[in-house]
Amino acid sequence: MVKGCTSKLKPRILTEKGVTDTFNYLERLFKTDQKPKVTVKQARAMAAAIDPYVGIYENLLKRVNQSRKFNGYDKMNLAKVFEFMIQKN
Repeated sequence: MVKGCTSKLKPRILTEKGVTDTFNYLERLFKTDQKPKVTVKQARAMAAAIDPYVGIYENLLKRVNQSRKFNGYDKMNLAKVFEFMIQKN
């Protein structure tokens, strides 16, 4: 038993910014056409490591982009959409 642990799961609150940040991170992670500025030797090593998986990364990037468009979190203000649910004292 861990001191201070109540053995209860706490729900994680997802914010609009958090969802957008996650989409941005995944998008950058799977974009293989954008390469950082590195030495020629590093670029060759990166290409050798990435090349066998380019098709998989492209498929994952496609799914991330589809999810982003489907969810539209980066285009709407969720606080405005769900403001009717906020309890006012």
